[in-house]
Amino acid sequence: MNVVKHFIDCDSGPKIPDGWIGFKNHVKGGQFEWDLARVALYFSKKQKTGIITNADELQQEIVCDRLLNANILDYLTAHPELIPDDWKDKDKMVFFLGTTYLFSDGRECFRYLHCNKAGLGWGFRYHDDGLGSSSPVAVLAS
Repeated sequence: MNVVKHFIDCDSGPKIPDGWIGFKNHVKGGQFEWDLARVALYFSKKQKTGIITNADELQQEIVCDRLLNANILDYLTAHPELIPDDWKDKDKMVFFLGTTYLFSDGRECFRYLHCNKAGLGWGFRYHDDGLGSSSPVAVLAS
């Protein structure tokens, strides 16, 4: 049986959604081989106790080179069979804080992966919006 390996170019510039200005920061990650054992969902202590936190606080807690960028989000939306079942909870939004975007109004924001009744897709939150107990950050497993 042949096992298909999935490589994601995490050094290239991220997809810029229509109407957005661009990106402010993009943590590069080389050629990333998708392997679920290498990926974890990070929740801060605050999130685990039900307290809302923001992306600034989370970015400060997580070592920068552990953050996964939006190239992985885009690859997963193109290959939904790779998305783990536990990421598909209807209330869960998996954030990719390795790419900071500039929305059309100039505010910083991050994209996230979600699965709901409408299907698989992505959304965004402004940098200072709260992330709760259903908003983990995708990181490299330690």
